Amino acid sequence: MENLIKELIRFLEKGDEIKAEDIKEYIAESIEEAIEEELFFSLPTNEIIKIIQKSDISNAETYSNIISRMCEAKGGEAALVLNVVEAKEATFEECVKIVSSLKCS
Repeated sequence: MENLIKELIRFLEKGDEIKAEDIKEYIAESIEEAIEEELFFSLPTNEIIKIIQKSDISNAETYSNIISRMCEAKGGEAALVLNVVEAKEATFEECVKIVSSLKCS
C-alpha cells in the first residue's frame, strides 16, 4: 500500500489526473489498509477526502480512526472529514464516538 500511495503522490505532483484517479479508486477499495500507513495522511487533505468519499466505509470505528489520525497529521483540517461521513446505520453512541474523535491538540 505504501508504494501505491507514493505512486499517487508522484502522479498528483505531475498533474496526471487520469492515473491518479485510478490509484485513488484502488486505495478507496482498501481504505482500512491505507489508513494504517502514515504516508496516507501526508496526502493533501482534499485528496484524502476524495478517497474517503469513494470508499465504502460501513462502520463508525473506521471513521473514528481516520479522524483521529487526521488530527495527528493535520490538526483542525480533520474536521473536514465530518462533511463526508455517511453513518446511516450507526447508532447514536457510534455517531458520538466519530465526533468525539475530533479532539485535536
